[in-house]
Amino acid sequence: MTSFLIADSGSTKTTWALITKENILLQFDSQGINPYFLNQKQIEHLLFKEVLPPVQKYLYLIQSVYFYGAGCSNKENNLQLKHAIKNILPIEEIHIWHDMLAAAKSTCQKNKGIVGILGTGSNACVYNGLTITQTATSYGYLFGDYGSGANIGKSFIQHYCDNTLPSHLIITFEKAGYTPEIILEKTYKNPMPSRFLASIFPFILHHKSDPFVKELITSSLKKYFEIQLLPIVTEKYHLHFVGSVAFALQDELHQIAQHYQFLLQSIVKNPLPGLIQYHQNF
Repeated sequence: MTSFLIADSGSTKTTWALITKENILLQFDSQGINPYFLNQKQIEHLLFKEVLPPVQKYLYLIQSVYFYGAGCSNKENNLQLKHAIKNILPIEEIHIWHDMLAAAKSTCQKNKGIVGILGTGSNACVYNGLTITQTATSYGYLFGDYGSGANIGKSFIQHYCDNTLPSHLIITFEKAGYTPEIILEKTYKNPMPSRFLASIFPFILHHKSDPFVKELITSSLKKYFEIQLLPIVTEKYHLHFVGSVAFALQDELHQIAQHYQFLLQSIVKNPLPGLIQYHQNF
C-alpha cells in the first residue's frame, strides 16, 4: 500500500496528512515551518520532535512527501527544507512548493481562479487550473501582508503605542494582559514576531463590532484588494480565499469583494481537505 505525506504550512502551524489514493491514514499538526524564519538545524529539530514520532511506524509505506509552505518561493529555501526533511525522514521523493499552490489546488482543483490567503500573513495569485501564472508582490508583515492577522494586529498595536486607540479599548486591551513591556519583549526579543502580532487578532475579532475596530479591519482588507490583489488580475475569474483570518471575516470579505466587482465563490479555513482531494484524484 503506497502512501503520500502532505504538508500545508503557514508561519504559525503546519497541518500534515498521510494518505493513500483511497484513505486518510493519519492527520496531525506541528509548528509552522517557514525557511525564511527557521534555519536547517531548527527545521530538523522541529521535524524530529513533532513530525517523526507520529509517522515513524508508517515510514516504510511513504513513497513521497508533498510539502506546501509559506517561504517556499525560492530555490535556496526549498533546498534547505528538502535537506532537513531527508535528514529526519528517510524518503527519497520530496516535492516542495509555495503555500499559494496548495490554496489554489485546494479551492480550484483543476479550474481557473483567483486565490487569496489571509492567515498570519497574506498573499494572492492567479491559477490557470494547473500552475500559478501570476503572484502578488509580498514583502512580509513589516512592509505588507495587508488583510492578514499580523497586519491587523500590527495596526492595532500601532494605535495603542501612539495612544490613538479609544480609551475603552485601551482599558480592555490592558485587562486582557497586554502591556507596553510585553509588546516590546514579544516583538523585539522573541523569534517570529509575526506570530505574536497575529495572536492579537482573536482579541480584535472579539471587538469587531466596535466602530474603530471595524474601520481598522476594513482598511486593512481594502489595502489587500488594492495593493496585492487588483494589480495581478487581468480576467475576472471566480475568487477564493483560504485561511483562518479569511474564514473569520467572511461577511467583510463578501462586502469588499462585491465593492471591487469580484465573484467570491468560496472561503475555507484549512486548505488540507481540498488538497487531499486533489492528490487522491490526480
